Amino acid sequence: MPVHWTYFIPVVIVSTTTLGLLLSQNWRTSLLVLVAQYLAVFWMITSVWSIGLAAVKLVTGFTAVTMLAILQPDPLQRKGILKTTSPRGFVIVSAGLGFTLAILISLTIKDWFPINIAMRMGGFILIAMSLLQLGMTNQFFRLILGLLTLLSGFEVLYAGLENSVLVTGLLSILTIGLALVGAYLIAQIVPGEET
Repeated sequence: MPVHWTYFIPVVIVSTTTLGLLLSQNWRTSLLVLVAQYLAVFWMITSVWSIGLAAVKLVTGFTAVTMLAILQPDPLQRKGILKTTSPRGFVIVSAGLGFTLAILISLTIKDWFPINIAMRMGGFILIAMSLLQLGMTNQFFRLILGLLTLLSGFEVLYAGLENSVLVTGLLSILTIGLALVGAYLIAQIVPGEET
């Protein structure tokens, strides 16, 4: 079944936001990019779910971003800067390889995931780029962003396969719990202590 080209718009947005999360040096910018990513995930999920059920993902994502934003330490002490442990060129090359791998997997694994190509591509891009995020940092904030992105990728793939209200609720609880634990750990860090 051919997929209309508009289904690929959220895939492009997801690709841009995941790259933005990898390259961002400011926690405020990272949270705004995460909001855009949750909007794109909502857009992808509405292609297979009702808007009411997909809105649960959107509200959960916004709640997670809000918790991370509210519980940030004093910006005058922290300066809002996120240090990267990898050189920018290496991050960009790795992201290109991650995008390529995600697209190739989404094209070849259609028998295991019988969902439309745009959702497969978006889900695997989210998963691949989140694994890069998790592998290239040792900061709690970036780790939480990577885990939230990984969970979003899983939710996109799962949404195409199953329409379960119970599992949607459990994944929402997991997302909010992950954001709450991450916000708590970030708030406990003494400024200058984290490298």
